[in-house]
Amino acid sequence: MHLSYYALTHRGPREENEDAYGVYATYSLLVGVVADGVGGNPGGSVASKLAVQEVISFFKSLEKPKPDHLKEALIMANSRIRKEQAINPSLSRMATTCTAVMVKDKKLHISHVGDSRVYLFRNGDLVRLTQDHSMHNTNVLLNALGIKNDVDIDSEVLNLYSKDTILLCTDGLYKVLQHDVMEKIITESKDPEDVAHRLMEQASKKGLIDNTTLLIVSID
Repeated sequence: MHLSYYALTHRGPREENEDAYGVYATYSLLVGVVADGVGGNPGGSVASKLAVQEVISFFKSLEKPKPDHLKEALIMANSRIRKEQAINPSLSRMATTCTAVMVKDKKLHISHVGDSRVYLFRNGDLVRLTQDHSMHNTNVLLNALGIKNDVDIDSEVLNLYSKDTILLCTDGLYKVLQHDVMEKIITESKDPEDVAHRLMEQASKKGLIDNTTLLIVSID
C-alpha cells in the first residue's frame, strides 16, 4: 500500500494561528494529527503545538507501533498539557482539539477529541468518521485536551482500500465549505497537494472565519 500526503494551514482572519499539524511516515506506517487550540483562551497555540509534538514524538520513539498506541499518544499529550498548565499559571486554561490517524496494515485507526474531523472519501462519497465534541451549532467544546486529567477519547478502526482518500481538518474548513463542495473537489483530483490547495482556495473564496488546517492522505 503506497501512501501520499499533503498538509496546509492558514491563519485566516485571526492575529495568530492556533492550529497545528504533524505527519510521521515510514515505509509501513503513517501517523497524521491536526489540533486546534481553543480560541480566546491563553495558550491555545501552545496547547495545539504541544499535542502534535507529543503524538509525533511518541510514535518516533516506538520500534513496533500497535493500534492502541494512538489513543495512548493522545492520553500522553493531555498529560503533557496538564503539566504545562501547572508549571505556568498564564497557561492554566489552555486546551486544544486533537484528531489523529494511523494508517498501518491496510487499516485506518482514529483517535479523536474535540471538533476537528476525519473524513473518508471512497467511490465518490465523502463520509465523516468523527463526531464533534461540541454544543450543537456553537463553538463551545464539550471535550478537549487540557480540560481535565482523565480525557475521554473516541477511537475507531476501519479497513482501507486502494483509491481511498483521508481528510483531516479543523473546523475552519468545514464551517465555510459545504460537504458537497469538499466531495466534488476530492472527486476531481487524486493528487493530495492539488486537493489540499483547491480546498483551501475554495474556503478562502468563501471567506475564512478562523484558522484553517487540513491534511490529505491518499491510498494508491
